[in-house]
Amino acid sequence: MRGAKSAFLAALAALAFSTTGRAQDDPLPQSVARPYVAYEAAMEAGDEAAALSEAWQAWQAAEDENIARNLIGVLAANYADLAYAAEDYEAASDAWREAARIGDRDANTRASERARRWYMAALSEFSGGNRGRARSYADRAIDRIEDAGGTVSAELRAQAYFLYTRAAIATGAWSRIEDRAALAIAAFEEMEAGASPAYAYCHYMLGLSRFFWGEEEASVMPFHMAGNMFLSLGEDWEADAQSSAYWFQLVTSGYDDAQKAELHAGISASPYPETLTRVVERTSDTAALYDTDAQPADRDVPRYPRGAEAAGVEGVTLVRFDVTESGETENVEVVAAAPPQIFDEASVEAIETWRYEPAVRDGRAVRRSGMLNEFRFSMCEGRWSECRRRAREAERQLDERDGH
Repeated sequence: MRGAKSAFLAALAALAFSTTGRAQDDPLPQSVARPYVAYEAAMEAGDEAAALSEAWQAWQAAEDENIARNLIGVLAANYADLAYAAEDYEAASDAWREAARIGDRDANTRASERARRWYMAALSEFSGGNRGRARSYADRAIDRIEDAGGTVSAELRAQAYFLYTRAAIATGAWSRIEDRAALAIAAFEEMEAGASPAYAYCHYMLGLSRFFWGEEEASVMPFHMAGNMFLSLGEDWEADAQSSAYWFQLVTSGYDDAQKAELHAGISASPYPETLTRVVERTSDTAALYDTDAQPADRDVPRYPRGAEAAGVEGVTLVRFDVTESGETENVEVVAAAPPQIFDEASVEAIETWRYEPAVRDGRAVRRSGMLNEFRFSMCEGRWSECRRRAREAERQLDERDGH
C-alpha cells in the first residue's frame, strides 16, 4: 500500500486531475481531500476502522467529482486493502476489481501493479468462497504478469500461479493446472524458498494434474517432493503428507526392478533423498505379504454426481479400503480428493458394492488391508485431448460471463 499511497500524494501535490469537468490547475475538491487526510491520520494512529471509513469516503467522493481515473484507482486500492484486512471480502473484491480495471486502461499504471490488483481481487474472491471467480481473476493477473515481461517479482508470480491452481482444483477445471503449478514451483525456486505449505501444495497439485491427465510416471516426483515438504512442516501437515504418499504408492506399487532403480536415482538426487513409503506403511499392508493378493471379481464404476455433472466439474479421488476373508470391502475411506468432497460419496458407495477374490496366505483366505483405488471423474470418459478442449471452453465461457 505504500507505493499506492506515495503515488497518490505525488499526484496530489502536482494537482493532476482529469480535464473532464475541471481545469488542470484546479485545487483538489475538499470532498476528496478531507477524507483522504483523515484516512492518512487514522492509518498513522493505527485506527483501521476509522481508516476504512475514510478510505471509502475518499474513493466515493473521487468518483462523484470525476477526478483523474488513475487516482481513483489508487483510492479504490487503498480501500480494498483495508476491506480485505477487515475480512469484508465482497467489498474488497469489488474495490480491487475496479482498481484493476482502471489500471488496465491507464497507460501509466505498471503491468506489475495491474497484476497485483487482479491478484488481490482473486484472493478476495477465494477468501470469500467464490472459487470460480477467483480462478478467473487469477487468470487475468497471470496475463498481466506475462505482459510485464519479467518485471514482476518472483513472490507475486508464485502467489498468483499458486492461487490459480488452488482455485482451479477447487472448481474441477484441470486444463491449465499443470503449467501454472510448474510456473509457481519455478518462482519458488527462483526465490530459493524453503519448505512452505504453498510450495508443497504446488508440487502436490502438479502431481495431481499429471495423474488426472494420464501422465502417472511424471506425477511421482512431484508427489515425493510434496509429501516430504509436508512432513518437514510438522504434525499439522501430516494428513497432507499421507495423501501425497498414497498417490506415490499407487503409482509406484507395480514398478519392476529397472523402474525402481530409476526412481531411487531420482529420489537420491532430490532435496529429499528418502522415499515416502514409510508414511504409508503405518496404515497399509503390501501385496508382498501375501501368496496371492486380493483380486477384483465384481466392480462397477461410481455414479457421476448430478450437481458436478451439471456444472461440468471434473475430479479425482483416492480411496483406501480393506478386503475381508470373504471378499467383501470394509473400512472404505477417501484419503485424497480434488476437488474435496464433491466425489467422495460416490466413490465410497461404489467400492462398498465391490467384491474380490480374497488374499491368500499359507493356503487360506485372509484379510487384506490398505487396498488403494483411484477414480477419475471426467466428462469426456478418458479422452484426454477432448477433456482439455472442453475444460478450456468452460474457462472461456466463464471469462465471457465475467466480461473478460
